[in-house]
Amino acid sequence: MAEPQAEAMRQMIADLTAIALIPEASITRISEALKTQTGFLSDSAMTSLIIEAVEDDDQGEAVLRALQSLEPESLDQVIAVVDRWRRATGDAANRFPDDQFEGLKRRLPILIQHYPVLARSMKAARLRNIIGNEFQGAAFICDARPVYNEGRDQIEGMVPVTTLKLVYEQQNLQSQEVEITLTSSELRYLIEQAEKAERKLQTLKESIGNWIPGSSVAGEVE
Repeated sequence: MAEPQAEAMRQMIADLTAIALIPEASITRISEALKTQTGFLSDSAMTSLIIEAVEDDDQGEAVLRALQSLEPESLDQVIAVVDRWRRATGDAANRFPDDQFEGLKRRLPILIQHYPVLARSMKAARLRNIIGNEFQGAAFICDARPVYNEGRDQIEGMVPVTTLKLVYEQQNLQSQEVEITLTSSELRYLIEQAEKAERKLQTLKESIGNWIPGSSVAGEVE
């Protein structure tokens, strides 16, 4: 088995092992919460929803990965793969005993279903990412740069400078950075433009609500 495939297999087994140990009532709680969700869910919002039912962080991450990668139609195949794996060696059988395996078979169909909120959220994410680079982070670095005399032996003053650092992900999934130096007036202009954009987005959100009652706007949840 190629290394990437082997790593994916190890991660899947680890996630399913964790899910098999989660109380069935907690799995049901997650499923019912997802069924009632409207609008869109970001990864952070999804994590918060899961953690409300599953207090263990590792188990919560396992549930999140399972929801993002598994489909109801593939569950029989997934169960068969896990069964073959655990029968391959005595060590694997000990790590995934029969009672735990039976628990997984009960839990997965409860957890992995077609949830409209997940379909909407994934579609919205694709639409956002397909039309441009994805924002990853930003930082403002403020400092002061010295102004020297002609002889370069004395500092005659200081010039305050702000550097904006933007980090983004390209369509090829590579992260890139860009740094832009701003004067105080340019920084104020940038802030004003951002505030204008925020007001425009709010107006657009309200308009969409008027055009399509009961609709939601993707990207509103951090």
